[in-house]
Amino acid sequence: MRLPKLTSKAHGSVLDDLIAQPRSRGRHRSVPLLAERERYLNYLLRRGTGRTYVRSTAAYMIRVVQLMSLKEIRLVTFAEIEDAAATWSKLGQSRRLKRVPPSAARSFIRVAAGWFAFLGNLESPPRRWFEDMIQIFVGKLSTENLLPKTIDGYSWQIGCFFRFLPDGYDVKRITLSDVDAFITAKIQLGWKLNFLGSICQRLRRFFRFAETQGWCEEGFHLGIRRIRRKNRQLEPKAPSWNEVLRLLKSFKGRTVLECRSKAMLMLCGIYGLRSVEVIRLELGDIDWRNATFVVRRAKGGGVQQYPLLYAVGEAILRYLEYDRPPGGSRRVFLSLRPPYRETSQSSLWQAIGPLLREIGSRTDYVGAHSLRHACATRLLQKGASIKHIADFLGHRHVRSADVYAKLDIRMLRRVAAFGISDLL
Repeated sequence: MRLPKLTSKAHGSVLDDLIAQPRSRGRHRSVPLLAERERYLNYLLRRGTGRTYVRSTAAYMIRVVQLMSLKEIRLVTFAEIEDAAATWSKLGQSRRLKRVPPSAARSFIRVAAGWFAFLGNLESPPRRWFEDMIQIFVGKLSTENLLPKTIDGYSWQIGCFFRFLPDGYDVKRITLSDVDAFITAKIQLGWKLNFLGSICQRLRRFFRFAETQGWCEEGFHLGIRRIRRKNRQLEPKAPSWNEVLRLLKSFKGRTVLECRSKAMLMLCGIYGLRSVEVIRLELGDIDWRNATFVVRRAKGGGVQQYPLLYAVGEAILRYLEYDRPPGGSRRVFLSLRPPYRETSQSSLWQAIGPLLREIGSRTDYVGAHSLRHACATRLLQKGASIKHIADFLGHRHVRSADVYAKLDIRMLRRVAAFGISDLL
């Protein structure tokens, strides 16, 4: 599948390509800043953004221009965008716009901020009083071989707590009561206990680092409470192995998406790889002559070699020969639209989640990581020891694999040799 390149030789050709109804195109053209809006829409299309999202963006940009009373492009602040988004959200209460969803304000902010940042007309907000401390902490995390997504999660979650405090608050005045008040406020807003537990865990790590910097008193991190999470150890975190096989068989290989998804899911299910490890697989990592491939572990930074099963190799080879787009990237799996780059982790979820629900899987976990759990449970049922499972999955510590044992305690008594070919 090769998508045609979009051109904009004639005035308004981007809108002509996106919007079918002449009346709708006329409405878009009647709003000021047409050229600036088309530049941004063309930019989104050329970088491979989906047409549905771009069409939605075009509609939001009309509201941005109208609610912010823009006649010509000018420098705007983030506060102005937030005020306009609040107005847009309130319009949803009116009879004429009663179908505006609750998430409209967030979408409004995302579109407006992205557009003005692209044009270079978004005024940078002043740095908050806590951002320098978080930046230093993030710099420390970057030396520990953590994934960029994990580091971003630390930054955002710790920032949630500091944004809860008054502006200009002295970090040395922070007390455990402040942390408790933050947790209580977020529980009242409906935040999940598991998520709040993750925030508290990362706050403990931050304040442990803050103590070494002299930002707060020693031992402060020890007082941050641990939130009791719902005990879900007995609930299945993974589909059964039969469900995994049915999932793989559901891909007929008729489209580029199906060919790519099947090869990626086989790596997740049969080898228990993390989604980021599959995405980062490079062409040079596969040794076709010796039927092996290497994986760069997302945690710990190690490299591990696996035998390449025939069925998996055939699925990857079919994608490489017939469906992989040309490009200079060395990644095995690339995006479907230009500019061709490594695929995203969300593409794996989109390939797995709906299909698992279609085949009637009873688990609530339908992401790529659920296949890693399915692989570990399968190894346990085949008689593998916890040590063997930990080594196979690339865990640095044996205790990291204990979670799989809790799914089937009886299998712990059966320790025997197994072959990887038994997984199919």
